[in-house]
Amino acid sequence: MNMRKFSFVLLATLFLTAANVHAVGLGVPFGFGSSTIFNESSTGSGSVGLRIHFSDMFALQPALAFHSESGDFSNKETTMMLSVAGFFYLLETNDIRHYVGANINMSTADNSPFGLSVVYGLQHQVLDAVDLFGQVGFGMLFDDNRSRNDFSTLNTQIGVIFYFSR
Repeated sequence: MNMRKFSFVLLATLFLTAANVHAVGLGVPFGFGSSTIFNESSTGSGSVGLRIHFSDMFALQPALAFHSESGDFSNKETTMMLSVAGFFYLLETNDIRHYVGANINMSTADNSPFGLSVVYGLQHQVLDAVDLFGQVGFGMLFDDNRSRNDFSTLNTQIGVIFYFSR
């Protein structure tokens, strides 16, 4: 099974699981940020997905992300990526929850990068069903078109999560 089919099967399984699990919380995060490949380029990015809280300490987040090298999402250089992140909530200070996690990114385009990253984030509840979040991640990009695979990406994102249940 190629990476594209595997990605779609994985995301479909996660969405069906979320629909059938009585999760502690289920939210829809919207985020905007940037990704930088050191010494090469910077891209604008946006994402939407599901944040599925299986407990107070663990959440899984399948998402669709859009990356544009020019920062303009209407051009042909925009790439769609599927990602799955697992977040572990560590502690809460002054109503701000700290979390760490890992993220796997898979591009839907052929011969495009596959990435792994570690993430640190903060999440703050502003209303009963609305949280703000900010996160930073460092990752490794595996790309057939590049001559090396190393720790080469810095990802930042801010956004809002709309919760259906807590």
